Amino acid sequence: MTSITAREPDAQPTEIPKVPLRRRRWFLGSILGVVAVVVVTAGVYIWWLGGGLVHVSNAVQSRAEVAQKQLEAFQKSVKAGDEAGAERHLDKAKVAIAEAKDSARTPQVRVAKFLPYTRNTVADLDHLLTAADVMVDSANDGLTLYTQFSGDSSKLVTGGRFNLDALVKAREAILKLERSMDTAQSQLKQVTGDGPMGDEALDKKRTGLRQIASLRSQVAPLAPLVEALPSVVGAEGTKRYVVAVMNPAEMRGSGGAPLSVAFVVFKNGKYSVPLKGTTSSITRGSPEGLLGDNPLLVWNRVKGDPFQPPLGQPQRFVNATFNPDFRVSGEQLMRGTSKFFGMKTDGVIALDVVAIAKLLKVVGPIESASGALTAENVADELLIKAYEQQGTDIVGRQKRNDQLMSVMLSKLTEGGQVRAKGEALLSAGPGRHIQMHFRDDRLQRLVEGRGLAGAVPAPTSGNLTAAYTQNTNGSKVDVYQQRTVDEVVRLRRNGSAVVTRTVRIKNATPPFAGTGADPKFGYVTRWAANRVTSLMPPGSVVTKQPEDTKATRIRLGHDQAGRTFAQASVVTPPGETSELSWQYTVPKAMTRQADGSWLLTDEVVPQITLNTFVLQATVVAPPGWTATAPDTAQPWLVNQGTAFLQVAVAEPMSLRLQVTRQ
Repeated sequence: MTSITAREPDAQPTEIPKVPLRRRRWFLGSILGVVAVVVVTAGVYIWWLGGGLVHVSNAVQSRAEVAQKQLEAFQKSVKAGDEAGAERHLDKAKVAIAEAKDSARTPQVRVAKFLPYTRNTVADLDHLLTAADVMVDSANDGLTLYTQFSGDSSKLVTGGRFNLDALVKAREAILKLERSMDTAQSQLKQVTGDGPMGDEALDKKRTGLRQIASLRSQVAPLAPLVEALPSVVGAEGTKRYVVAVMNPAEMRGSGGAPLSVAFVVFKNGKYSVPLKGTTSSITRGSPEGLLGDNPLLVWNRVKGDPFQPPLGQPQRFVNATFNPDFRVSGEQLMRGTSKFFGMKTDGVIALDVVAIAKLLKVVGPIESASGALTAENVADELLIKAYEQQGTDIVGRQKRNDQLMSVMLSKLTEGGQVRAKGEALLSAGPGRHIQMHFRDDRLQRLVEGRGLAGAVPAPTSGNLTAAYTQNTNGSKVDVYQQRTVDEVVRLRRNGSAVVTRTVRIKNATPPFAGTGADPKFGYVTRWAANRVTSLMPPGSVVTKQPEDTKATRIRLGHDQAGRTFAQASVVTPPGETSELSWQYTVPKAMTRQADGSWLLTDEVVPQITLNTFVLQATVVAPPGWTATAPDTAQPWLVNQGTAFLQVAVAEPMSLRLQVTRQ
């Protein structure tokens, strides 16, 4: 039998149940509805977020502008001495910054901080607001500094005593201000400008960094002073200083002769003046009274000062400042005080009638027996009239000087206007009408940095134009001196130069006011006897010396800084002019520039005379080369490649001249 196997029927495809058309339409509608809701919600969110950010940006910008204007008004009020007004403007600036910070706390901004597209913008906003908040808050410390050092409400000096608590507060304020600037600068440096509105953020960053740099430049000079002041006024032990009034009627290398001195002693902030007066009358061993003498004594002078006699030989205190560099002459004065006055000193402040006039502009007139001394008439009254009309009234003039010294010291150390007085004296620094030298390294670095040390440069390249006269006959006619320095600089192709320097001194005195013949020496004479010192850069070689028949005691040498110097003595009758000339070579007068040109530099340094000297200079370029002024600030007049100038020099000048191949 045949076996038959049963077969499964052929497999049929599975059918998908059909969805009714109405249900399909409902499902599609639901999907589209959800998408629509999402789109609308996203649109609303974007509108909410974007609109919120724009609103915040506008609000922050508006409040920031208000804060900026209030801070500017704050600064103006501080300068005007309106402390109450400064506080009002500062409060308004704080309110504006607080409102800006509140605006930045809105939900939109906080949400945007976590979104990729806007997170950098919000981060930049936070950094900018933090920096602004720190700087506005630090203005309080600036106001503290002002109230301690300026204005009539200053508590720094009261009743002849420095307030040590006020000094400590000032020191704390300046330290906090420095920390605030560091914090604000760090915040600003973190601003990237990578998100939306990045250009505005970067602009605010640059503005903020500039403002901090400006503030640093103002605070930096104060920091070492505020740090050192407690020690200066005797908080850490007694300090003694000599104040020397330099009389430009009788010149020395570092200015006028120190004919009046006062010793100021500080102990625990309180000051006293145990000794003051005309130098000759209070020197040890001098006869009593205003008509004393300046004795010759042996004292521990600075080694290596070529303008002093050899060590071990006697010298007068009033001749301690022969060296043109006050860093040396100031040290000589300090060393001399122990021998001549029996008092060691920690520093010296030397000032002349020009500095006194600037101080009188702040403190007002000083009443004297012969009338008020003002900023406008003090030089005329104490110098011109005293020697022109009252040349024989020595006692009367010295009494007026003593009175001026007493009142001046009182005005300097009484409360109020501390900053204004300081600024007045600082403004006399560039012309060397006030010079300082201190044992405290912090103070010495400060005065050197502010141009108050009376330093003479010693350039390793370029020229040095510096000429000084030293009175050698005890006369008072230097107040009438009219000086011209004429230089002809002939440049060489190898960068060196040959310089011819001519110093002309006109003795423009009034007629002799004494009795009998003019003695040609002493207080009342009209004859000028001067030792003229010509300073040149280190490495210079003198090739010709004065040939004037009136020139004597011709001398060459090098000073303590390696500068070449030349000296000659000359006597000039009333109304006449003396002329001394030197020729010298400068091996490195010019420096080669990257483009192949040369740059000539010349450091011009004045002496502290009542009448500023006139510099006339001519620079002749080598054959085939021409001279041009590198910028409009240089006072050169160039004609056919040769440069000329004529200028009155009251302060140090840095002259530059470019020399190029034709």
